[in-house]
Amino acid sequence: RGTMGRTRLEVYFGVPTEHLERAKLKDGRTIHAVERTLTLRGGPEDQAFRKNDVGGYEAPEGRPDRTLVEQASLDVPAGNYRLNVEVLDRASGKWGIYSQDIQIPEIPDSLAISDLNLAWSVSASPTDPRFRKHIDGLDPKMDVWVIPLPSRSYAKGRPFNIYYEVYGLTRDAFGQTLYQVTYTVDQQIRKGTGVFGAIGTMFRRAVSDREPLVSIGYDATGATVDEPVYLEIDTKELKPGYNRVTVVVRDQVSGQVAQRDAIMRLVDR
Repeated sequence: RGTMGRTRLEVYFGVPTEHLERAKLKDGRTIHAVERTLTLRGGPEDQAFRKNDVGGYEAPEGRPDRTLVEQASLDVPAGNYRLNVEVLDRASGKWGIYSQDIQIPEIPDSLAISDLNLAWSVSASPTDPRFRKHIDGLDPKMDVWVIPLPSRSYAKGRPFNIYYEVYGLTRDAFGQTLYQVTYTVDQQIRKGTGVFGAIGTMFRRAVSDREPLVSIGYDATGATVDEPVYLEIDTKELKPGYNRVTVVVRDQVSGQVAQRDAIMRLVDR
């Protein structure tokens, strides 16, 4: 949920440093200087929204290649848009662009769940301010920093983290909220080839009558109608392959139910 009735679009992407050149600073340090531009065009009034910033990452000589985890966000009205994400290597002048048609939904006033953020880590320790999560009306001391994992690929045996936000819970006569959360991880595709997006399309079409491989749930109470929720899930009992993660929230006061799905990949190494 964004500000002023808008929806916040967060875009996560990775930039491999093997494709970047190093820039030398006056103090002798070497860095990767990456300029990021996020553009949305369309919406109910055919508008254009743009966000541009530059990040500098230390890159000492001899450091192994890695992937820079990036995040860019914009608050926009709900609607259909054309998304462009452009990355410029300021040292070499090389650039890359990714484009996609995207539908941004409106977050209703009733019970709703944000998209599931499959994260590398969730921590109460401050990191890059871009990764800070804060819901209006909550104590800033409850803020967390969520570092996304754009590939959604996890090594088997390493837990994976989920972060999402619940909106529109109903208070009971005592001013408390009461809700139930259920998580299921269902493996439907064990092997696949091609780009991740193509596999994702296949996944949505797949039908399986097998029981979920993992199912856990709990009841929770609170004092606010909007809640940030995060959880770490063990992967030791899961087989390598593509898995669908489903979160279901049941408001025990109003009886409303909301659900979100995401796809993650588990690899042997």
